[in-house]
Amino acid sequence: MAVAKLFDERPIWHRHSLTQRLHDEGLEFGGHLLKRLLFRTAYYFSTGPFRLFWIRKGYDPRKDPESRKYQKIDFRVPPALRNFGDANAADVELKVRWKDICAFKVFPLKNQTCFQLCDLADDYIQEVIRKPSDLPICLCSTGWFPSYVLDSLRLLVQVRFLSIYPKVGAKDLLKSASERFEKSKKMQLHKTDFMPDEEENQHINGESNSHTCGESPVKFNDTERVCNDDKNEQDNEDYFDDDEIEDEEEDEELDELDLPPVAGEDGDFTQQPFSYARNYLQELFGSFPSATAGRPDVDTSYEEYQIYEQDSSDDDKLF
Repeated sequence: MAVAKLFDERPIWHRHSLTQRLHDEGLEFGGHLLKRLLFRTAYYFSTGPFRLFWIRKGYDPRKDPESRKYQKIDFRVPPALRNFGDANAADVELKVRWKDICAFKVFPLKNQTCFQLCDLADDYIQEVIRKPSDLPICLCSTGWFPSYVLDSLRLLVQVRFLSIYPKVGAKDLLKSASERFEKSKKMQLHKTDFMPDEEENQHINGESNSHTCGESPVKFNDTERVCNDDKNEQDNEDYFDDDEIEDEEEDEELDELDLPPVAGEDGDFTQQPFSYARNYLQELFGSFPSATAGRPDVDTSYEEYQIYEQDSSDDDKLF
């Protein structure tokens, strides 16, 4: 099966990357049929650094440091530039190739766009993700990277996209982002002695100044953002306004996964997401380890970590 073969090539896929690859091979699937095929082969997490990406069944990215290259990173259009994609956005989007956006050839039409690091055509980013992980554990907030590394990569993504903004108004923003990126690279040289329990423990235990994952996991059809490392946005309030940011990319993913079947479109496909019981989930996949593991007098309790799969049915035999 074409979809299953893609997961032999790569264990984690962004939906847009997967759809683009199928299209390049001359394969087109309706939305509900594609979801049906994906649920036979893959699952997704509702939180964490791989949130909403399709992951091959049997593969746990939290146990494999090599999965760091498949982590998510987002680009958020500054408020002053957010009217760029309003006019004829639907028509333009049909003509834009996902790989061209990932190659920084086309400015994103949406206010927020989520990418996988491995898909971004930038030499510096690829060099960073090829380096061995600095962390011995995979964290819910930042995965296999320290937060300052992801902050720096996010700044670089901003620089790359702002440099191709097709209208006027991005010059000052580009200059600011470029200066902050260069500063972040210099700061990394002084953080070689990074200790997870000094910073990442805040994310694990829900004490982060940004969005935390210490609370009970949010249901998948909830629109609340979870476990995003947004320190850079708080440090640069003049650049981003969190109250105005719309998580369009994540909302679109939620819509794609949680909508009821449409009559007459790829047959009757009804999604039935559920979360595994805590004990079963820990036995099967484990959980994100606490950064304070092994230290005395530390509460090492974990919250439930949600995964979603599709129940099998007799109809699946057709595929």
